[in-house]
Amino acid sequence: MKQQTSLIVFICLSVATFVRVEAADNKPPPPPKVGEGDTHRNTTGGQRKPWLQQHGAELANHDGVITLAAMLADMNRAFAIYDRNKDGVITRQELQATGDVREGAAFAGLIYRHFADLDTNGDGNVSRDEMAAAVKYIFNAADLNHDGMLTKAEWQNAPNTPLPIRAGDQDGKRGDNRDGGVK
Repeated sequence: MKQQTSLIVFICLSVATFVRVEAADNKPPPPPKVGEGDTHRNTTGGQRKPWLQQHGAELANHDGVITLAAMLADMNRAFAIYDRNKDGVITRQELQATGDVREGAAFAGLIYRHFADLDTNGDGNVSRDEMAAAVKYIFNAADLNHDGMLTKAEWQNAPNTPLPIRAGDQDGKRGDNRDGGVK
């Protein structure tokens, strides 16, 4: 009887250990660290949609059109969420204190996940000008006919627009060199 009990305990412990190992192997990846960007992958492991494709419906007017003014207005709402002391600069401390905001502005999540990318001058902060340059870059990349507005077809097919934008590129235009880097 003692041998049967020992065998049953051994089997139960083996099964429990196997289940714990299997569960550990199937854990989702940890979330990105504050301001370090993310892996650009969705929960199924595929490539994430470009930001404008994901958030265009939040920014579009009743006709499905997005203007640069609408994107900048949303950016200003997002910026106000993180710029706690209202000095026109988001510090890493303000970002961490506020956390990952998902409501109130489409650009809020972009600021949280891409803080380091948005800091194009490398001072450890994101200024309103740095953020506006990123917004203009995203807008200009999608505005294929350069008419100053994005139709539903343009924003639904917007390209992926990887950051950073070079420091000093405040008009949102980006000049690429042959190796894919920025001039």
